[in-house]
Amino acid sequence: MSNGSPTAFLTWAILASLFFAFLLYHLWSYDRLQCLKWNAGRQPGAFRRLMTYSYLGSTPLFIIFGVGITTLKFKEGFVTLSQNEVYPKPTDLWTKGHRNMLLGLLFVFSVAWALEQITHFEELAFWFFLLDQGPKKRDWFRSLEYRLWSIACFVSILGMPLTALLSRHDILTTDAWIFLVGSLGSTTTNVLFIFILIRFPSFFRHVKAEGADPDVVVRLATFNELNLVRIVFRFATVGPLLILAVDGIRGSHIINRSLFWTDILLIISAIGQFVSGLITIVIFFPRSLTNENGYRNRIASPITEMQTQPHEFVPPDLSGSSTFMRSKSTSRGRTPSPPPFLGPAYTQSSPDIPIELAQSPVGARRRTFPDSTLHPFDVYVANRFD
Repeated sequence: MSNGSPTAFLTWAILASLFFAFLLYHLWSYDRLQCLKWNAGRQPGAFRRLMTYSYLGSTPLFIIFGVGITTLKFKEGFVTLSQNEVYPKPTDLWTKGHRNMLLGLLFVFSVAWALEQITHFEELAFWFFLLDQGPKKRDWFRSLEYRLWSIACFVSILGMPLTALLSRHDILTTDAWIFLVGSLGSTTTNVLFIFILIRFPSFFRHVKAEGADPDVVVRLATFNELNLVRIVFRFATVGPLLILAVDGIRGSHIINRSLFWTDILLIISAIGQFVSGLITIVIFFPRSLTNENGYRNRIASPITEMQTQPHEFVPPDLSGSSTFMRSKSTSRGRTPSPPPFLGPAYTQSSPDIPIELAQSPVGARRRTFPDSTLHPFDVYVANRFD
């Protein structure tokens, strides 16, 4: 067991509890917890619920691990070494009952990490699927990315608890092996996600060129900013655990023998997990403060527009080109004509109404993504992008 102090694991427990409180508040503000129902959302189904419940289910397990191991650490207390240095009592000196409880908590931690990895693997796979979609429609459930995600989930959900099971005979290194396997899997996901961030700008330009709605463009830009911050904290989560794992399995255990460096690394990992989890919830369940407050853009009526805009003199038709002169005259100081694919949006009211205020018919608006590219979460589902 790593030489972390009770205070370091108390930080884990506190941050995990705060994250769970924020999760409940955010989901209640999002749709009054309706997203947790089996048939909620635009694309109900078992796969969607699997993604939602797997990620949300990992949070209580992390709380159980944090609170449980903090309690055991405080109960076992500290020991004084020959150099008058005080350290948390080593695990092999714990009572048999506490060692058995510790092993159970490590199994809980491995399952929680596996559930979280399932969601991260799916998010990575779907982004690759979305970026490689192209003009030809592809079915997510029949794609190569979906099959690779299924294999990764199978390996994770079996590999993490199996690691705890195989290393249970040496309780001193059980957590190190769990940290090592979990950190390698999460680090691989983080590195691959960097390629998503590199390719995202060209994908973003394509979406704007296709004439996506302004809300879609703003949402995608927000996702990009959040993902850039989140990837940093994801590395901050797994990096310290990987260092502790390697030092705990091999070497002279220089880091694990230092109470200062062990606590620092554990606290950094806890903070990274907390912040990246908050960003993940905001991305998966994006709130719209505009809609929540009932705000709607009001389109100016033709009468109001005539009263607020100065009249312009239109010369009489002397050469048969009055239409051209009128269009040229009325275009001064006003919104330029829209591209051809945005034309139907201007037929709803005055042609001078900006495109973000015009309400175009659903059938006339260009869809950026085909209906088949549906993400389990409302964030990435295609209906949110048209």
